[in-house]
Amino acid sequence: ASTIAGQNLLGGGAADPSAAPPSAPATRSAPPAQTEQPREPGTVLDADGREVTDGTGGYDRPATVGEHTVAWSVWTGGTLSVTPLAVDLDATLPGASGEGAIQEGYRLVLVEYEVRYDGTGHLAPAEELWLTGESSRTYFPDVGEGLVPDPMKRITPLADGASARFHSAFVVPEAEVESFRLGVETFSGEVLYFATT
Repeated sequence: ASTIAGQNLLGGGAADPSAAPPSAPATRSAPPAQTEQPREPGTVLDADGREVTDGTGGYDRPATVGEHTVAWSVWTGGTLSVTPLAVDLDATLPGASGEGAIQEGYRLVLVEYEVRYDGTGHLAPAEELWLTGESSRTYFPDVGEGLVPDPMKRITPLADGASARFHSAFVVPEAEVESFRLGVETFSGEVLYFATT
């Protein structure tokens, strides 16, 4: 039941993952290590679309959910922008009755994101975008990678100016919720962070 509930919870965007172009990878792997290629800095934008240049987006000065957007240049020559819209630090899986879904001492953190593409052709977000979490002690992958199908693979490739919304989820120890940050990065882009508290 919790897997079905997780699929309903994390599902979003257009429904058919087979609509991705042939270049879309069958499975997603971690973005390249820092040593493999230089990482490109992203841009942090405020709610009015103005670039923020005071260090916002770094781990020690995270951006604000619902206020800031992060953007990077992508392989098409276009731009991919991501905005975390909302964070629920005490989420539950609908239909799972709360039993056995999350181990005692942990919390399910649910995040709603919007992704937008501006550029030529089409871009599948699953080709470019990695969502992670970090606390002062731990690196957290999106649990969607192990619990349910990747929600970004449900988003069909985006045309110029198109956007889609989807959810991501993390299981975080209670003791680390206060320092938990969302990490957002592209294949060749530096990770940028959002505060969750």
